[in-house]
Amino acid sequence: MGRRASLRGATSRLPERLGPGPRAAGPAAYRLVAFCVAACHTSGMSENVGGVTTGDQDGDRPNGGRRRLRQSYDWAKARARVVGVLSAVARWVGTLIALLLVLRVVFTLGGANPDNGITRFITEWSDPLALGFSDLFTPADPQLAVLVNYGIAALFWLFITSIAVRIINAFA
Repeated sequence: MGRRASLRGATSRLPERLGPGPRAAGPAAYRLVAFCVAACHTSGMSENVGGVTTGDQDGDRPNGGRRRLRQSYDWAKARARVVGVLSAVARWVGTLIALLLVLRVVFTLGGANPDNGITRFITEWSDPLALGFSDLFTPADPQLAVLVNYGIAALFWLFITSIAVRIINAFA
């Protein structure tokens, strides 16, 4: 009787837009719980709404009779995260390749020691990354040749990187 009386008190605060219906325990009480106006005090209410049993009862579950709701996985967020990582990796790789080519130009114009380990490393890595641009122009001055050819190669890598990142981001 105490529970029914507390529901009657709660149902008197039920907005009229929820429809006519009894102001006592019953369908109106279920609406109160559904619209978070009143707390659920009925054992097994989620399993036994409207007299229809949906499966296990309270005593059958180890967690006190509460069903564990399965959280849905947001595939759109996961895809956006993967695309964002791929985009960042592509941008970093393209930028590092362009940086190696620019360092080759700086070391050549600055007259860096060709026997130095850093200079050898940059030279060895920049030659294959210049693709076909390393001998595109053949001016008489070798420093000018390195400036023009490797500079164009660096600009090419930055351009290709920006296109690749746009294509990758289109999948987000």
